[in-house]
Formats: sequence, C-alpha cells, structure tokens
Amino acid sequence: MAYHEISVKDDNKQHRKGIFDIFYVLPAIITLGLISIYPIIYSVFMSFFNWDWGNRMDFVGFDNYIMYISDPNFFRVVAQTLYFTIGAVLIEVILGFIIAIVINNLSFGLGFFRTIMMVPIMFSGIIVALMSKMLLDPTLGVVNYLLNVVGLPTSVWFGNATTAMPSIILVDTWWRTPFVFIIISAALRSLPVEPYEAAEMDGANRVQKFRFLTLPMLKPVLIIVILLRTIDCLKVFEIVYGATGGGPNQVTEVIQTLAYRTGFKFQQMSRSMTIMVIFSIIFILIILIYIRLSNRTRRDL
Repeated sequence: MAYHEISVKDDNKQHRKGIFDIFYVLPAIITLGLISIYPIIYSVFMSFFNWDWGNRMDFVGFDNYIMYISDPNFFRVVAQTLYFTIGAVLIEVILGFIIAIVINNLSFGLGFFRTIMMVPIMFSGIIVALMSKMLLDPTLGVVNYLLNVVGLPTSVWFGNATTAMPSIILVDTWWRTPFVFIIISAALRSLPVEPYEAAEMDGANRVQKFRFLTLPMLKPVLIIVILLRTIDCLKVFEIVYGATGGGPNQVTEVIQTLAYRTGFKFQQMSRSMTIMVIFSIIFILIILIYIRLSNRTRRDL
C-alpha cells in the first residue's frame, strides 16, 4: 500500500514537472510560429487574391494557380531551377568527396589545407556573385586573360545563353564544395580503425578497404550532405540575382528570382506568393521522395 502511494506521488510529480517543462519551450514555439508558420499561412491566403501592394485586394480564387500551372514559361523556370540543383549537387558532392579523401590521406599540412578549403564559405552569396562577375568578365576579367595567355579558348561566361547556367554552377561549386568537404572530412576522421586493422590482417588492399569499408560507413553522411545541398540549391537566389539577374533572355531565371521580380519589380505580390506556394509543393514532394529513397538505402545497409 505504501509503495502504491509513493508511486502515485511520483507520477503526480512527474506530471506536474511535464506541465512546467512546456513553459521552457513555449517561447521557442511562439517564435517559430511567428517567423515560420504565420508567413506560410499568410502567403497561402494572399495567393487567392489579386494584390498589387495597394489597398485594393480582389478575390480571384484559383485564377493565379491556373495561370501559372498553364504557363509553359513557369515550368521552364522550374526546369532551370532543377537543372542548377542537379548539376551543382552532383559536382559539389563528388568533388568535395574526392578532396576530402585526398587531404585526409596526406601526411603533412592537414590543418593548412583544411583552413584554405574553408575560405570560400566565409563569403556571402552576393559577394561571391559580384566577385565572379569581375573575374569572369569577357573583356576585363582575369580568367579570360589567363586562358588567353596559356592558349586556351576564352568564353563570355554569363553573357551567353549556352554557358550562363554552367557558369553559375561553376561559381556555386567554388563557393559550396568546401561545405561538403568539411562534413565528409569530419566523418572520415570519426570512422573506427578496428575494421581497417582487421581488413589489413586479411590482406585487403586500399581499393578494397575503400569500397567495402569506407563507402558503406560514409553512406549515411553522404545522404545527409546530398539532402542539405539539394535543399540549399533549390532555394538559390543570391548568386543568380547578383551574377545575371536571370539573364540573358531569362535562361538563368530560377524560382526565387522569378518570385522576387514578380513581387518587387512588377508589384504583383499575390502572384509572387502563388509562385512560392506552387514551388513549395514541388519542393516538399522532391524532399519526401528523397527521404523515402534514403530510408530504403539505410535499410539495405
């Protein structure tokens, strides 16, 4: 009986403690609601109106959505956003992985090379865009000058419809590959040494250890890196806006720059919100598919 009373008292104490614990996280929940949930609800609500930053708001229902869903130019912008995302993520993950493997196997200068690799990510996106415009300028840029000195063909980079998006991918690769390198490099340093020692005793060479030990153990980290870079690339804005503004002839236009120009240049705020709502749905579907595939991959490990 006494044990039962003590148990009930403990349960009541834990219950009261749980109620008070809510107040510790309540400020964070309120802040999250104000800066995240409320803007989402407001954007969805305003997408059903025709609002041009004035006092007049006309309810148009799904007209904004129908207009963009039936507009091939909108889906061309979506395709260009996906093109940038796929190209940048593939190059950055592969390049960052190779650099991390190479530097991790060096016997000297590890700290120096890791420090050098971290320099690009210290710059903001708009600074990177402005720097790239100066370096890749077809007339006065250093890159074309150096290519001309060594006898290689030059390019107009951002000024040509064929090379504009690959040039932006190139700039983003320089900027964001260090992020991939840092995560994979840290993961490599945290791998256990026992499996490698056992493999050496069994006569495994470096290629076999890399294929059957390093890669399988790094798969969860690679999945996270790819997911983070995919999310970041889908939201690209600064380097596109700063380097090309979506040109030439809108061949580098992405969802973020289209929404920005629609809302702040053409004063069609409701349509801008509609663009972001539609792309948010596409964005969520892509992430859900990716998470499902990654979960299947983890089960297979």
